[in-house]
Amino acid sequence: MLEDFISDIKNLLKPEQILAGENDIARQVENVTSYHVDVPLILYPETAEEVRQIVLAANRFQVSLQPYSTGKSWGLGSKLSSRGGLVLVDLHRMNKIIEVNEEFGYAIIEPGVTQHQLFSHLEDTGSNFFCDTTGSGQDTSVLGNALDKGVGYNMERHKQLINLEIVLGDGRIFKTGFGHYEGCKATHTFPDGIGPSYLRMFLQSNFGIAVSATVELRRRPEKNCMFLTYLKSEDHLGDAIGVLKNLKQQGLINSVTHYYESVRVQSGLAPVLYQDLKAQGVETSREDVMALLARFSFGAGIIFSNIGGTRHQVKATKKALRALRPYGTTFYVTDRLISLGLFATRLVGWKKMHSYVKSSAGFYRMSLGEPSDRPLMSLYWPVQTELPERWTNPDHTEIGMHFICPTVPMSVELVQQANTIVQEVNTHYKKVQASYAFGLVDDKTTHFSISTHFNRTDEVARDESRALAKELNEAFIKAGFHPNRLFVGFMDLVVDPDDIFWQLTRDIKKIVDPNGVIAPGHFNIT
Repeated sequence: MLEDFISDIKNLLKPEQILAGENDIARQVENVTSYHVDVPLILYPETAEEVRQIVLAANRFQVSLQPYSTGKSWGLGSKLSSRGGLVLVDLHRMNKIIEVNEEFGYAIIEPGVTQHQLFSHLEDTGSNFFCDTTGSGQDTSVLGNALDKGVGYNMERHKQLINLEIVLGDGRIFKTGFGHYEGCKATHTFPDGIGPSYLRMFLQSNFGIAVSATVELRRRPEKNCMFLTYLKSEDHLGDAIGVLKNLKQQGLINSVTHYYESVRVQSGLAPVLYQDLKAQGVETSREDVMALLARFSFGAGIIFSNIGGTRHQVKATKKALRALRPYGTTFYVTDRLISLGLFATRLVGWKKMHSYVKSSAGFYRMSLGEPSDRPLMSLYWPVQTELPERWTNPDHTEIGMHFICPTVPMSVELVQQANTIVQEVNTHYKKVQASYAFGLVDDKTTHFSISTHFNRTDEVARDESRALAKELNEAFIKAGFHPNRLFVGFMDLVVDPDDIFWQLTRDIKKIVDPNGVIAPGHFNIT
């Protein structure tokens, strides 16, 4: 059947839109988890109609498809699905920004539109809005990350979605909300439409292939700054969370509030600092950089968040943040402070401090929607000092990682319990350790972001990393902290054939994808 499918596809797509060479495919599906399944073919459609025709052909010849936007799902499987033999459908060439609406603050985009592409477009046009970004690199798909429930610096990405256009598994075009009414004026402003609201049904689903979406943008605030609180002790983390929960309930903080343990802070700043010093011609070493960072005590870790609005709103939030004083020292970062720091350190020739200010400023600007590849440097620092070639795509380097994402209610006791699980599971492994950060996404929910790092040429470390990641997921699930995102090789940990939730999910798929051509087994009963 695959041969007949390929023959049919050759009449639909240009030769450069079809990748069939075994070695070429193997290179494309390399990934940081060292996960492997057989892939017979990769297709590169350029229009929604080509996607529809591919789906129709897959139905005719009983071929299964695995779609992805740009394939940058680091540590969760990248381009691959939970089973082999699927034809990959790479959507990165569908990268049109169809519209940016300045009145209502939204953008209509295709799945291949990246964070950097949308950021540049909004900057070039002088938009009053920006799109929230993540630390996963400039070339990450905005839509792909949202559909997999990624979390940005300011909000959960799926909450940006206003509507979707989907090619269902049977080849029909489905539009959520009011999208199916031609000429409806509220299509891009009211997500729920009339009747059942289907938008969230397509998050982490295998019901179809998203070919366009309307995403909400964030208004550029009158005044913006970031607060950073250096905790005095890890014992104060629970009390600090209690304060932040209260401030979020009052609406004084409306962005994701992040906590990075000290190890995570150093692994994030150190490689950026090291590379910048080298670029300035400063002779330095790994030990020098770590010694420099040691001079800036990060305490037990850093809590930080973007706060913006009118000057009165920012002033009120700063006043309320005084409640954190018993637990740590709080600083405020602004554009003016960064400019002053860069100017002063350059004036006196203090290159190391200049690099430190510059490195820190890059992370601040990401909170304002400016994507960067700098956070990717932190993937390499735990196992090597120098960046490899093509480091911005870790799938094609020797670095390895797994990503673990438990969901924890914003309770002091429960967050501390989750911290304890990471520490206890780490003791079971010698060559690989998990480090973590978490985001207080609202006044109720905490998303942990836990990662392992290893060299993929080290088989022992590779196997330990996967075992550690699986044990962490199992331990969190046992404790009631189920994941909100999951490595594709661990689907069996959450998909239970006896659970009515997954039975209904299977039944819905049979309606919209009766032949099961879209990503069989992906967040669904096989």
